[in-house]
Formats: sequence, structure tokens, C-alpha cells
Amino acid sequence: CRIQDVLGRDEAAVAAVREVLTARRDAAAQAERYETAATIQAELAGFDWVTAPVRFVGTPDLDLSLSSRGQRLTLAVRNGRLRTWDQGTDLTEALSAPAAWHGFLQRNVALAAALAAHPVH
Repeated sequence: CRIQDVLGRDEAAVAAVREVLTARRDAAAQAERYETAATIQAELAGFDWVTAPVRFVGTPDLDLSLSSRGQRLTLAVRNGRLRTWDQGTDLTEALSAPAAWHGFLQRNVALAAALAAHPVH
């Protein structure tokens, strides 16, 4: 499935990714790789958060970007909603966002890196 479909909250795409992550977590636990299983469980929690309805009530229109861990993440918030998520590779370290958004961007660039490292087909 495509990342755009997942971020667009296409039910089939979200279910497909959730199924793959759940199977990987369960396989890791079965193989007694509990730390890996816990990491995947954390990724599932992050995935649930990312695919949940997003509303930034009262938030002005923002263009946010962060390049870290070899990934570039650019988000656009319009009318209180996350409208675009764009990711790619970038070896430079850069941040363009108000301070209140730094932690949010750091968590999401880590998710972007995890998604890029383990694509779902």
C-alpha cells in the first residue's frame, strides 16, 4: 500500500499496515525477541496515533519541517487539520517550526524513518 493511502486513512491500507505490524510483533514474541516485539508494539501505538483523526483546533496555518536521522519530514497544517505529510531522504540536519512543535516533529520523523526502513507492499 502507499503511504498516501495510509495517511489519507484509507481503511484497507490502514488495516494492511496494522496486520503486517501485528504479525511482525507476534513473530518476534514467538521467537522470544521480546525487545523487538516491544519496539513493534510501540510502532503500532504510533501508527494508531498517526492514523487517528487529526485536528489542531485553533492552530494557525503552519508549514513544519525537520530533517533528522537521514529523513526529511514536511507537514502542512491548514484550517486546524494536518493536510500533507511529505517524507524523503536528507542527510542535513534542519528544523523549521515553532518550539512547541519540536517534540511532535521528532516523534514523527522517527516514525517516517521506521516506515522507510520497513516498507509495506
